[in-house]
Amino acid sequence: TTTTASATPTATTTTATATATAPTTTTTTTATTD
Repeated sequence: TTTTASATPTATTTTATATATAPTTTTTTTATTD
């Protein structure tokens, strides 16, 4: 059970990182459009 609980936060952290990277890419694309 402890292992499963630890795995969940890790996956959430990875998702958060991916989400943070996405807006950065979008901002670059928007700047190019402008």
